[in-house]
Amino acid sequence: MGELQTEYLLLIGADRDNEVFPAHPLMLKLHEVSKAGATLNTIRLKPLSVSSLNQFVADTINCAI
Repeated sequence: MGELQTEYLLLIGADRDNEVFPAHPLMLKLHEVSKAGATLNTIRLKPLSVSSLNQFVADTINCAI
């Protein structure tokens, strides 16, 4: 990360909109990165339904529901 010639960085993060305030260190850093001209893409997801969550957990533990 200290090299000036680094051109690409893929960073994937997750947070809850209601838990990260504008003065949060992550938000401040993202703003700084954006001001430096980097492309930031945000994907906002809706909460999983109970059915989807059950299926997700079942798939994770290899269990049929």
